[in-house]
Amino acid sequence: MPIPEDYSIFMAVADKIGFDSRGRRLFRSSTNGQQTQEIDSDLPLILEEFKKFIKEVWQNNVDK
Repeated sequence: MPIPEDYSIFMAVADKIGFDSRGRRLFRSSTNGQQTQEIDSDLPLILEEFKKFIKEVWQNNVDK
């Protein structure tokens, strides 16, 4: 498969990965300041954005 001269690249930065520098889990805070049981991580959002990128950008270029 030839590589196009101009193509899109997916890039993302995870500011929160659910753990601190010592390996302790980080949990999201609720609106009232209490911690929830949900791990504070950007990774699920990045995964969804990557899936959207593959579907909308990459597959459209492969079909050409």
